[in-house]
Amino acid sequence: MPVRLQMNSENTVSASSASRVVAVTGSAWTAGAVDQHRNEVADIDTGMLRIAYSAAVMRVEGEVDLANAEMFGRALARGLRYGTGDFHLNLAGVAFMAVCGLREIVRTGRTADHWQRRVVLHRTPLHTHKMLRITGWDAAPGLVLHC
Repeated sequence: MPVRLQMNSENTVSASSASRVVAVTGSAWTAGAVDQHRNEVADIDTGMLRIAYSAAVMRVEGEVDLANAEMFGRALARGLRYGTGDFHLNLAGVAFMAVCGLREIVRTGRTADHWQRRVVLHRTPLHTHKMLRITGWDAAPGLVLHC
C-alpha cells in the first residue's frame, strides 16, 4: 500500500501506510512504502494535488499553486534523488500550474543537468506548455519537453 500524505488546516501533514504511520510538520517529510502493484514509492494527496512516483516516473494530478509549490518542489527533488537515469514527469492530470510550480520544475531540471541527467516532461497540458515557452523555460538546462 502506498504512503498517503494528507495536509490538514494547520498545515500539518500526516502520512500512513499499512506498515507505518508518521506525522510531519513544516518543510520536512518522508515517505517510502512501496506499492507492490504499481511499484510506486510514494503517494501524496493533499486534496488539491496528488503525486505518485516510482524510480523513473512521477505522475502529477490536480493544481500546483503557491499553497503547495514548496511541497511539490520537495517531491520533485526526492523523485530525482531516487532514480539514476532521466526523471520522467507525467503532467497529464494537471488542471492548473502556477509560475511557482513551473519554477520548481525548472529548478529540478537544473539539478538534474548538474548530475548529467534530464527531467523529461510528458503529456504537458497546453496551458503549462505555453507558460514554459513564454517564460523561455522550455530551453532551461536539464529540461526536455517530450510531448
